[in-house]
Amino acid sequence: MPAPPSAYGAQQPSTFDKMKMGALMGTSVGLCVGFLFGGWNLLTNGPGPNGFLRSLGKSMVGSAATFGFFMSIGSVIRTQPALTSKEWEQAVRYPVIVAERK
Repeated sequence: MPAPPSAYGAQQPSTFDKMKMGALMGTSVGLCVGFLFGGWNLLTNGPGPNGFLRSLGKSMVGSAATFGFFMSIGSVIRTQPALTSKEWEQAVRYPVIVAERK
């Protein structure tokens, strides 16, 4: 069942929501990268004293934490407030050409 329509229209996600979304995206990318590089490392160098699963898990968790942390910070930095129509017009207008004084 869909949510009922809001009386105020659609709202933008908050900064905290954007931070959570960035952390989740970064964590999922980090898990995949940790699996790929950790798996390659285990195949080429062997598992060592910790065993296969523990070494692979450490690689995946370390990558996920790092990617998630930096993606959450990056998504908060990129958060910008919505521009009003007047601000948008000022941002996209052509520059004013001023004639030289003699």
